[in-house]
This record gives sequence, C-alpha cells and structure tokens, in this order.
Amino acid sequence: MRRHRFPASLVLLLLLAACAGRKPEPDRGDAGAAAPGALAKTSLHCAPGLGAGARGATAEASPETIEGENGVTYVALHLEFSDEASCAALAVDGIHVFSRFRKWADVCVPVDDVMTLLGKAEGLVWCDPGGATFVPPPPAGEPAPSRGEAEETVRGGSHGLTGKGVIVAVVDSGLDFRHPDFITYDDAGQPTSRVLYLWDTTSDAFEAQGLGRKAPVTYPGGASVGTVYARDQLTADLRAAEPRIGVTDANGHGTACAGIAAGNGNAEKRYCGVAPDADIIAVRIGGTPETSLENAFLIGAICGWVDAVAVGRPYVVSCSFGGHYASGHDGSMVIERQLDARFPSGAKGRALCIAAGNEARNGLHGETTFSSQESKGALSWESESAVEMRVYFGSTAAEDLLWDLEAPEGKGKDVLIDMRRHALTGQVFWIVTAPAGAFTLRPYSVSGTEVSADAYILGAPGTRFTGACAAPSRQVGSPGTASQAITVGSYDFNSEIATGDGTATIGAGGAEMTIGAISYYSNPGPRRMDAATKPEVTAPGQYHAACFPLGQCGLDQFVHRDPSGKYAVTFNGTSAATPYCAGVIALALQKNPDLTFGQIRELLAKSARSDAFTGETPNATWGFGKLDLAAVEALLESVPAK
Repeated sequence: MRRHRFPASLVLLLLLAACAGRKPEPDRGDAGAAAPGALAKTSLHCAPGLGAGARGATAEASPETIEGENGVTYVALHLEFSDEASCAALAVDGIHVFSRFRKWADVCVPVDDVMTLLGKAEGLVWCDPGGATFVPPPPAGEPAPSRGEAEETVRGGSHGLTGKGVIVAVVDSGLDFRHPDFITYDDAGQPTSRVLYLWDTTSDAFEAQGLGRKAPVTYPGGASVGTVYARDQLTADLRAAEPRIGVTDANGHGTACAGIAAGNGNAEKRYCGVAPDADIIAVRIGGTPETSLENAFLIGAICGWVDAVAVGRPYVVSCSFGGHYASGHDGSMVIERQLDARFPSGAKGRALCIAAGNEARNGLHGETTFSSQESKGALSWESESAVEMRVYFGSTAAEDLLWDLEAPEGKGKDVLIDMRRHALTGQVFWIVTAPAGAFTLRPYSVSGTEVSADAYILGAPGTRFTGACAAPSRQVGSPGTASQAITVGSYDFNSEIATGDGTATIGAGGAEMTIGAISYYSNPGPRRMDAATKPEVTAPGQYHAACFPLGQCGLDQFVHRDPSGKYAVTFNGTSAATPYCAGVIALALQKNPDLTFGQIRELLAKSARSDAFTGETPNATWGFGKLDLAAVEALLESVPAK
C-alpha cells in the first residue's frame, strides 16, 4: 500500500459534512470572506464532526491516506458509536475495519465516498481523522558551559529489580534487533533475541517473501498490514549466514527509546537501560528515515494486539510520539477515548506512557479573553505560508460569537472561518484558514458575555502566534492528553557526552544547561477545558546515551554517536524521558505484577519529587514532580509485595 498526504482542509470538511449528514458549507462571511471590520454569518454544524488541531511535532500534519492497489485512495478514521452493539454491527460495503474495541472502530474509507458511506453507519456519533504523527528529532545540543554536575539515573535496574518477567512494548519508528543490547549470548557465543515480537507495519516481507507471520490486521483486499516476526524467527536470522530480514528501523528513534527502557548494555555496560532483563515488543509504525509515523493511526489495534500476545504477563506500552493535528488538547479525540477504555484504572499489570511533546517554544498556542465589541480579544499570528488553525471557545453559544479581522491589504478576503460544534463536548470552535502574512483575529461576544478562547496552529512552517496572545501552555500533544495516559515531560540531567577525544560539555537551546531544570522544549499543560494535570510526571530527558542502529539512519543528522558508533550520546527530548518512565514502571511490575494501572499512577504521583526547580507541585510544567533517582527509590520501596 502506498501512502501520500491528502489536502487537509478538504478531508476535514468532507468528514465534518459526512458525520453531519449534509454537504460542507464553510462560512465565508458576508462577502465570501472575513474582510477587515466585517461581521461573519454563522454556519453551525451541531451533528458529529472533527475536533480542533494544530501542527505535528516537526512537520505539517495531514489526515493519513492509503492508496490501494486498485487505485482507490482511502482515508484512515477513528469512529465512535453510541454503543458497543452499533459498533459491532458496522458492516457497510466500502468501509474497511482494521479493528474494533467496544464502541470504537479504526477504519479506512474511500475518500471519494466518505459522506455516502459514513452516512450509512448506524449509531455513529463522531469521527476523527487518523492524522499522521511525528517522532520529534532530538533538540540540537551545542558546546556550552553547564551549571551543576550530571544527576545519577537508573541504569541496570534498582533494588534488585531488573524488569525480569515484564514486557516493555515500544511503539515507534522500529527497532534494530541486531543491536547487541537487544540480544543475549550463550557460553558458545550463540545469539538469542530479547525481542518477543517485532511487528513491522511498514514491511511487505510476509506478502512478498513469505517471511515472518501475517499481521493481526489487514488492508482492504486482505493484504497483511506489515509483517510480524516472533523471537524464534529473529533469533534464526541473527544466527543465519545470510540474513534475510531487512532494516527494521530506518530512523533510529525507536531503537534509542527501547535502549533507554530496556537495553542490557552488552555493547557498553555504562549505557545499560533501566530494565535490562525485561522482554521487548517492538512495533514499527514509520517506514522511512524521515520523522513521519504514517501508521500511528493503528495505535488502538496495536495496544489490543500487545495485550493478546502478552498472555497475562505484565506490560507497559511506551509511545514517544504525538502531534496536534485535529486535537482539542482536552482528551476528547476518539483514539484518546479508546485508549482510556483499553487502560482502565482497575486493570492489573498494564500501563501506558506517552510523551508530552517538544514544542514549548514553537508558538503553536494562542489565548485571549473577550466580551463585548468594545472589549474584543486578539489572536495575532505571522506565517510564511498558508495556515490553518482551530480556535476553541469557553462558550456553547455559537450565535453569540462574531469577529473583526486585521489583515494585510488585499488579503482579508482570503481568510475563511468555519464555525463548528463538537458533538461529544458541546464546544464551539472555528476552523480558520489564511494566506501567508501577519493577521490579528478579534473575536467578541454580541451579548457582552466574557468568553475565553484557545487557538492552535495546524502545521504551517514558519507560523507562530505573536504578541500578548502567545502562550506556551495547554499544549501537550495527542494522544498524550488521554485521561489514562501517563504523560511524561523532560528535565535536564546531564551535559557530558562521550567523544573520540574523551568528553565534551554541551548546552541546551543555545545556552548553558542548568542541571535539574525543566528542558526548554518540554510541552506544558494543563489539559485544556478541565485543567487536568498534564504531564503527570517529568523524567530525565536531556541528554541520554542510547542504543542506535548499527547502520546509518535518519536521526544521524541530529545526534552524535559515541566512538563505537553503537550509541547516540545526545539523544534527548520527552521522547527519551518517556521510555525512562516506562522502564521504571517495568521494575515496579516485576516486584508486584498485580499492580493496577490506578496504583501505578498513584505511586508515580506520590513518589515524584519537588525541589527548587519544580516549585510547588502539581503544576502545569512538572506535573506531580520529578522522577529523579530519589523518586524512583521511593516508588520501588512503596510498591507492595505481591
């Protein structure tokens, strides 16, 4: 199956209209656009549609599309039904179901027939696009002074716990299973893979070469969504004179994350992971050296499969990816609600960790408060290219919201504003599209009621909010805003890296690093709407030495390798903090495999530490606090024995 991006605005409007059961009618104001000073008419869609969104971590996000062998282009969707029976009954010719779970289904639908086919789905109440997500490249580090000595972190286990008997599932860009840290060797030097399963959702090796096993989900027409390799098949390939399995991580991000969580240090003991004896499941959802994870829309199906193959063993799923496409930053996305149901608080021996994201300085969020026409709000932005954004309001009175626009001469007519209502939350939001330039949108309330607004930019390079409205808050990415996700931020713990000449000190964000401080890029919360604590915890994220593919990979342009070439010594980001947290959870689950997810969350919240850097916690930057070495020790000591 080939992939390509489909125009985001068109797909969004098609889906909104399909769920609403009528043709899209974008509001264009009195003169076909929202010109400066003009009042806009309201086109309110009260039936199901899509949430708001902003840009992904590193590139423009779009709905994920699949080009079938028959030339038909499909769009990936997450559906929510009114009840489980309606979801189970979904059987519309043309809608291909990847997976179902209770009242949720992950599907793909021919783009040309979206409105017709979804209109036939009885009981459908909401649909979100399966938007592409991205693995953020590690923020660059340059030589610079440092204030403070590197903090000690957990490597090789703690309190006699090494993760033995626990599964760490890393859903990412893949994993180089040939790296020594993911292998054990017997006395004769024969290798055995530590990877229980590697599901490469991007590989056609099963269909084309008969390698591995068929995946648990299929494309339209029945072709396997990738190839699944079991431990015995990976081990056989490791021992083969002529290996047949190709590259399983072209980017490097997933290999690094798996190494932080569970590398065993075979290549270099000082770079051992947190839980070196844990078993590993790797799921590759991105098939290129680039940052896009084109199969991230399968996360629900992946979690269901991990649960099935774990066969009752305790496990933790680590997801160091996310984005802002179609996200209201409030946990209301269909896939987030599905993940909440898959990881209930009472479930024993399972946990889910998701990265908060690395866009704290990117200017993707703006906020304003307004009332009457005499007290308008102001959302100002500058863009080097056409931009799309979502504006969410703390009001459900759509007819009460109007706006004025300040725009460069001649460009006001090209700004389009479409008003929608989210069927699950009742929120009113605007879809705004604008050309390149500097604009200020000034919303106001006809009745004079005080209203707040949060705006998010949807993937436009060179675009950011400016002035007083720019607010680095409430911007944890999706699916990290899921209620049940343990969302992880990053703090700075190490500035010393190994080089061919010894060691070097590097800074962060163009300045010296302060050991113990929040990483400059770590996305802050809280969650929009209900102010729920996001991130939950902040873990060591900058800088890690982590396993790296043995061959060249996409992230080589962003990181430094150690002299052996087997480790990236500047791997960082909330991407690095997340598997660290997952490794700690694996240690706790070894001590007590019957811990419920609710107990795990409670242990993290109670054990996380506050200090002069965090201030009083919980707060929007640090969550419940730091998962530093003292916090890990306190957590493991607090775990009740089975």
